[in-house]
Amino acid sequence: MSSTLPSADPSPKISQDYNEKPASVDVETKAVAPAAGPTFPEGGLRGWLTVAGGSMIVFCTFGAVQSFGVYQDYYTRVTLSEHTASEVSWIGSFQVFLLFALGLPVGKLFDEGYFRPVIAAGSLLYLFSFFMLSLTKQHQYYQTFLSQGLGSSLGGIIWPIMLNHLLNESAGFPWGVRAEAFLAMGFLFTSFWFMKTRLPGRRDRPNAKPVSIMVLFKDIPFLICIIGGFFVYWGLFFPFFYLQLYANVHGISRNLSLYTIPILNASSLFGRTIPSLAADRWGRFNVAIPMTMVSGLLIFAMFGATNVHGLIGFAIVYGFFSGAWMSLTAPVLTLFANSVDEVGIRIGFGMFAFSFALLTGNPISGALLESPKYLWGRPIVFNAVMILFGCVMLTISRHMIAKKKGTQWV
Repeated sequence: MSSTLPSADPSPKISQDYNEKPASVDVETKAVAPAAGPTFPEGGLRGWLTVAGGSMIVFCTFGAVQSFGVYQDYYTRVTLSEHTASEVSWIGSFQVFLLFALGLPVGKLFDEGYFRPVIAAGSLLYLFSFFMLSLTKQHQYYQTFLSQGLGSSLGGIIWPIMLNHLLNESAGFPWGVRAEAFLAMGFLFTSFWFMKTRLPGRRDRPNAKPVSIMVLFKDIPFLICIIGGFFVYWGLFFPFFYLQLYANVHGISRNLSLYTIPILNASSLFGRTIPSLAADRWGRFNVAIPMTMVSGLLIFAMFGATNVHGLIGFAIVYGFFSGAWMSLTAPVLTLFANSVDEVGIRIGFGMFAFSFALLTGNPISGALLESPKYLWGRPIVFNAVMILFGCVMLTISRHMIAKKKGTQWV
């Protein structure tokens, strides 16, 4: 009886092994637990201040870019009248190119923990460029290109209304641009103190490993999505740059043509929010593709939008549908991320690639337009076809990622 007790009671050995490797057991316990995605805090004063600060920066940056149609019209008719519409559009195209292209290096700096220095440097350069723009002389293309092209949803409504009244009325070009700069200064200064990062930079997290960009080149569905997005952005900004000029050329009253860009951007505000809410339920690709396809078809509608009612109707409808792709671009790109660590580099890479479409798309449209002949049919067809071809590529990418994820709700 006593001889069988040692072999029958192995608890001392088990207890000893367990106590020797508590970390291993703990790790194994965590490993078999159901995988959960990263959690993020919601609400709170600090969170909402960050949201407000980010909105102010978007107001100043994208608001100015989507208001370039005012400058396009003004430069083409007044200060740079000796230059073609294509040459003028290079100024705004380079502006939006830098806005997207710098996302890749700036995203890297953000990941490393240089959030505030990046915001401060960008704000100072932005303001400097606008004050320098106010000093440019009439018919000096290179001055305008260097100051505006190199430096600088709600802002898209406010900027064009303000600029049209200031540029074309008593204030004139210099003080009109300075007023824009002073308004931006207030927003950028406030946003700098409102915003705060939630996590430390990678330099303060020694165990964090950077994601190799080569991972992206092995992801075929992702690359097809990039190609599709490139073609969409090649044509999507055409009305934002040329609609006010289009209205003036077709004899629309000056008072009404001044509001074509604000109407376009105001409608885009709803196009950015409502489809985004729908995408949470039905999938990002599932909402973005049909909305963007309609945008491409609507470009053809410009052939008939030659009177007041047609032009206003086009601005409202196109603004709504085109806003969907602009707001869903980043969420669509994150669908391909295998972990939260890949989100930043995938968005940055995508924006960098799209920047070259934004750089060249509108100058191509201007070259096809051949001002002062204004052959509108050629840029209309070009931009519509580019958007629709991009939608075909996005549909292929959507099919591949849906198959990979095992669900159609992507």
